[in-house]
Amino acid sequence: MGKRTSSHVSGDLAEVEVFGHLLRTGAAINSLTGSDTGWDLHLHVPDQIVDVDSSKSWTMSGHSAHVQVKFRSKANSARVSIGTMKDWISGSRSGTPTFVFLLDDAGGLNYLTPCDLQNVVNARPNARATTKIDLRSAPCHAYRACRIKPRA
Repeated sequence: MGKRTSSHVSGDLAEVEVFGHLLRTGAAINSLTGSDTGWDLHLHVPDQIVDVDSSKSWTMSGHSAHVQVKFRSKANSARVSIGTMKDWISGSRSGTPTFVFLLDDAGGLNYLTPCDLQNVVNARPNARATTKIDLRSAPCHAYRACRIKPRA
């Protein structure tokens, strides 16, 4: 039988939390966890900003993005190899950007864009593809999506 660790559980819980935040933007989301190949979620983006509570329906844009979720804490790093980041950047150039969401143990949610990932890679020009970078130290953006009240 397979084994699980507390890191697996923390990562799964972080993914569920980010999934909820992104659903509240009106996005349609597919989970890719079953075949973990470097992405956790596949996001279908709405055509415009949506007030999920007051809109009966909305149109999807046809655009999509990949989302990778990392849980970071003092004890748990958010390490990603240079090669993986380069793959994400390559996918972004071909039309499907990858965004990395970082959830910390205090509930803070931040994200890195494809440009941020490129900056992380560019800052290490001599690094091998297998070199792992801890994204806890990478410059990132605070996630401040619309906070929609849950329905009673």
